[in-house]
Amino acid sequence: MAGEHTLLSTEIVNRGVEASGPDAGSPTFSVRVRRRLPDFLQSVNLKYVKLGYHYLISHGIYLATIPVLVVVFSAEVGSLRREELWRKVLEETSYDLATVLAFFGVLVFTLSVYFMSRPRPIYLVDFACYRPSDDLKVSREELIELARKSGKFDEESLAFQSRILKSSGIGDEAYVPKSIFSPGKCATMKEGRAEASMVMFGALDELFEKCRVRPKDVGILVVNCSLFNPTPSLSAMIVNHYKMRGNILSYNLGGMGCSAGIIALDLARDMLQANPNNYAVVVSTEAVSFTWYTGCNRSMLIPNCFFRMGCSAVLLSNRRRDFRRAKYRLEHIVRTHKGADSRSFRCVYQEEDEQRIKGLSISRDLMEVGGHALKTNITTLGPLVLPFSEQLLFFAALLFRRRSSSSSDAKPYIPDYKLAFEHFCMHAASKAVLDELQRNLELSDRHMEASRAVLHRFGNTSSSSIWYELAYLEAKGRVRRGDRVWQLAFGSGFKCNSAVWRAMRRVTIDPYINGGRAVLFAWSVGRTSLPSFEGLRLLPAPFRAPSLVGACGMGLGQRSFRGLTVKATTVVTPMEDDIVGVLDTGDVKDLKPLNDRVLIKVAETEDKTAGGFPLTEASQEKPSVGTVIAVGPGPFDEERKRKALAIAPAGIVTYSKYAGSEFNSADGSDYSLERI
Repeated sequence: MAGEHTLLSTEIVNRGVEASGPDAGSPTFSVRVRRRLPDFLQSVNLKYVKLGYHYLISHGIYLATIPVLVVVFSAEVGSLRREELWRKVLEETSYDLATVLAFFGVLVFTLSVYFMSRPRPIYLVDFACYRPSDDLKVSREELIELARKSGKFDEESLAFQSRILKSSGIGDEAYVPKSIFSPGKCATMKEGRAEASMVMFGALDELFEKCRVRPKDVGILVVNCSLFNPTPSLSAMIVNHYKMRGNILSYNLGGMGCSAGIIALDLARDMLQANPNNYAVVVSTEAVSFTWYTGCNRSMLIPNCFFRMGCSAVLLSNRRRDFRRAKYRLEHIVRTHKGADSRSFRCVYQEEDEQRIKGLSISRDLMEVGGHALKTNITTLGPLVLPFSEQLLFFAALLFRRRSSSSSDAKPYIPDYKLAFEHFCMHAASKAVLDELQRNLELSDRHMEASRAVLHRFGNTSSSSIWYELAYLEAKGRVRRGDRVWQLAFGSGFKCNSAVWRAMRRVTIDPYINGGRAVLFAWSVGRTSLPSFEGLRLLPAPFRAPSLVGACGMGLGQRSFRGLTVKATTVVTPMEDDIVGVLDTGDVKDLKPLNDRVLIKVAETEDKTAGGFPLTEASQEKPSVGTVIAVGPGPFDEERKRKALAIAPAGIVTYSKYAGSEFNSADGSDYSLERI
């Protein structure tokens, strides 16, 4: 019973006061009992500590021999006086030419073998995360309502999914293909390919544009998608779409779960080690529409509540000349596989239910199994990344617990991984998992902010979630030169994998990516109001002529803004990267580079007629008329030169209401941000 008790956690809920009966007036409450991750060091196996040191020694054996040679040489030379040293040098170097040539030949051969066998540094040039269009956003309430209208779920199943969603940690702006709720809809290869093409090509288009790399320059391609594996493969779809070269080394990983992103990364690293002067692209995604479960088995309904659309594309390089422009250098990858244990193997299992409906079953043992896999992984990773002081304390505590008779009463020493890493990207599986990770690793809210933010904004995007989290950290401007990033992912099998990166430079990003829509956000989970507009300038002068719109994208308003303060007002989509801020007078200030967009002040009411009668939906979809307030400097052409927009401020334009982003000002005026 004691062993079982350690795997449970309790929480007091539903506090209240008894309203009637003999116990009227007495306080009441309920106790919720749920499984949790086991303490990581309660049963640490020494073989995993040994494995970690084996990795460390195998990579550092050359450096370890240098101090020994220096000590031996110093001891030999230090015992001689200067005259004796010179005499010994002259005597020892009086060799014939053949001996000297042989010596230098051996030296050159040894150095050549050393440099050729040394692992090549693997650089992360850049990466991209796909953001679907806003019409695919589905709130939690809308998800349940669409599921109800589809007629595929009974009320009990709907109530169960609703309860899961409320405690999932997922917000109301995650993306789901709404076609899955269509009556009579069944999972087809066509729909799966369509979704996979949309997210993969969207991420890759952005990646190639950001890195200024042609698809034909890529020599290695690795794609991972766990549940959707068509023939030809997803990697073949990418090769066909971008017309990549014929000798490309392409791989497609399937069925490897949410940790497959790091597995694909490991494969790409090995291929880059064997193929010098090359680029590798790693694409991680999951097809939600093809894997949606429409039955009533509760263990299979859980994935419906968590998995959402998403995709990441990563460009790796082993070219020396990419050292200066690369963002990160890959330091370590540690992989753990618990598939030998049957319970671990079946805790996430794809099968048919009683009605022969295919789905992904989640076992009740998932938290416990995941905890053991995580414990093994971080124990192996520790010697590679922890400072020596933490390794010494950890090892001493481990030996003490092994030898002490009262080890069960002693609190295990948990290494401080905050000393090894500045940033943490934990797989955004669910709120409960993130809570347990934070508790066991003793991390602060700031360390877990990226994971919680991605879970809230995008949901569980499977293997790509760790890249959304890294992009979140970049968007917040937190990644500096020398910082270490820990990416941790776990998934079916059961597998737990870690990747460690070191920042090569301070990361600065273009706030508008993915076709002008920032994929990442600059807000923190838990805030009830919009964040500050730090770093964004007020417009100091009134609008006079089109020439006042500078190359930096500054648009000038219609009166002086001195002394006015910024006010975060109601917006259609409350995301900071989409907001063009509004002054408390209702005038618009220049907040962020407009690039190839224009800011329009709506001149006509769009929901009502002049007499105040509401318009029909068909009428509301008609184009609207507005006045151009600010114009961006224009997009870049193929030579990276600005191409000016063929429109000027103060012009009257017709635009589509649904083609851009709309904003409401404090005085009731409407503005729209449109792409030209």
